Amino acid sequence: MGTDRGRLPSVVQWLKLLYPDRNPTEKTFEDETPSHPVEIDSFYIDQYEVTNARYRTFVRATGHREPEGMAIVKRDGEFVTLSRFRPWSDSNFNRDKQPVVAVSRGDAQEFCRWARKRLPTEAEWEKAARGGLNGKQFSWGDDWPPPVGAGNFAEVSFRTVYAEDRFGAFAGYDDGSIFPTDVGSFKANGYGIFDMAGNVSEWVQDDYSSDYYGNSPSRNPTGPGNGGDEGNGVARGGSWFYKSAHVIRVAKREDGPPSSKGFDQGLRCAVTNK
Repeated sequence: MGTDRGRLPSVVQWLKLLYPDRNPTEKTFEDETPSHPVEIDSFYIDQYEVTNARYRTFVRATGHREPEGMAIVKRDGEFVTLSRFRPWSDSNFNRDKQPVVAVSRGDAQEFCRWARKRLPTEAEWEKAARGGLNGKQFSWGDDWPPPVGAGNFAEVSFRTVYAEDRFGAFAGYDDGSIFPTDVGSFKANGYGIFDMAGNVSEWVQDDYSSDYYGNSPSRNPTGPGNGGDEGNGVARGGSWFYKSAHVIRVAKREDGPPSSKGFDQGLRCAVTNK
């Protein structure tokens, strides 16, 4: 699990080639070091991200609030930030087979409990995302740009709407989609799991701590369990709107407030194999 410190210089150099106007440093990746062996009990994880259709069933059954959160949209040629974006009222986000977005970690936990499941731990998520390719940068291996059908990222098609450099789109790969795609539209990884890189960023159950990997237990780690050193939660996998290519690396940890409900944040559930 994680990234070997000796690999950080090459990751930084790769990012500098992708974004010549930026100046990334190894510090960006220190929270995913050191690389360390982890043993976890067997578990099941959803093959697909939770869809709008499935989440609508949950909302109707429980009275839980509909998704609503932050979005960046283009209006009159300018990008504006909306704080109360409702994805189910937007045709770019509300198809039944698209992954649900604009859900907080609490929303995600409530859904999983209703489904008699739970959010995966960071360790479980990374194990599933690697698909048996231990030590590789991405869920498909080390190839860059991504091979055809690798996933839904911010790339050539994405640039047709979000053209500004600050959104982190890259050249060399075209997934044909600007917004979230129907789950299962791209190739599965080695375990038969879809969209472990891109499409939507997925909540896990762990709290965040930047130095957790240096002292985490070697068996079934579940995070610091105390709100972390910054009071943040963790999301994994990057998204269709991931802002920079390094976020779709399989070891990358994204931290943020558990209350965050971005238009690229979703979930998948897991369950212990009893």
